[in-house]
Amino acid sequence: MQNFTAKVVVGILVGLTMAFLVNAEASEEPINPSLNTYMLASSMYEAGKHQEAYNKFLTSARWGNKLAQFNLGTMHQNGQGTVKDQAQAWAWVQLSAERDYAGLRDIADDLFEQLSPTEQARARRIFNEELAPEFGDAAVLPRVQRHLDRRYRAATGSRLGGSSSTPLVVQPRDEQQSVGDVYYAQDRWQVDSWLREERRWFYAMTNREIDIVEHDDP
Repeated sequence: MQNFTAKVVVGILVGLTMAFLVNAEASEEPINPSLNTYMLASSMYEAGKHQEAYNKFLTSARWGNKLAQFNLGTMHQNGQGTVKDQAQAWAWVQLSAERDYAGLRDIADDLFEQLSPTEQARARRIFNEELAPEFGDAAVLPRVQRHLDRRYRAATGSRLGGSSSTPLVVQPRDEQQSVGDVYYAQDRWQVDSWLREERRWFYAMTNREIDIVEHDDP
């Protein structure tokens, strides 16, 4: 069996300027708080502030950010900013694999194989009783949709006067400007659109920044 060593994924956003991505200082309630908080957590982690980073990743994870959930697992595995706990590590990584992003399911399986039967049972309890009810998609996605509905209603400006030649520019409360026809497009404010943006962001981060994991030969 390989000796599994997970790495926390950190880095800057690359090439994503869609309407859901906002400056971390723009508002107390950004359009996509999972990404905002993830980037704050990454900065703290890189600065060696692991406990603060863990707490921020936890906030991001509550919005369903799968890399944040993965990072919480690796921090439990490595004892960074939290207790070293292999069962907790598996439970978080297993949750991060919920949307079948490439590689995460295999990583979760590798971690699970390294647990004793007793720890495997405890890991399943953590996943089923503690994490999934609060951080799993069944709980998260309705929360996200409520957030998107609230942010959509918070936009200021009027749709009147907009046209294809002179589109209206609106000003949401988070001070992010966007073209009116784009801002008000209903599909941009649905949870499916959030998930598409998160998927694009996930692969941009994992493909262009650092590898998710390393495997050391025994």
